[in-house]
Amino acid sequence: MSNNIKFYKLLEVHLDNVLQKTLKSSEHKELNPLLMREIRNNLRSSIEQVFNKSKYKISTEAITWLTDQYFKRIKINDSQVMSDQVVINEYKLSELTQTDIQILRDLFVEVDFGQSLEDELKTRKS
Repeated sequence: MSNNIKFYKLLEVHLDNVLQKTLKSSEHKELNPLLMREIRNNLRSSIEQVFNKSKYKISTEAITWLTDQYFKRIKINDSQVMSDQVVINEYKLSELTQTDIQILRDLFVEVDFGQSLEDELKTRKS
């Protein structure tokens, strides 16, 4: 049995901690555009820090895309996610580099948005 924890699992735990810390420390107690922006900015900053320290180098656009994937999946209550509350003008996968797509696919293939990365790679190879 391997003790290797997947990169995406560690990132998810880290981002959940960032989210909880943001919610506790924010001056905005109700979910409003300011709090949503604060959450997204903190997630983005954390993702950027993680990738800057890691051996995986991705572009600013890829960091933004990944931030949006996590941000829009935040559960607000049992029946809603953040994407129900806000419109996100996110990068399309076709706008990311081949290297970004390959790295993100390798790291996040087991995550729910991993299939879209796999599909983009297949599209580019055909």
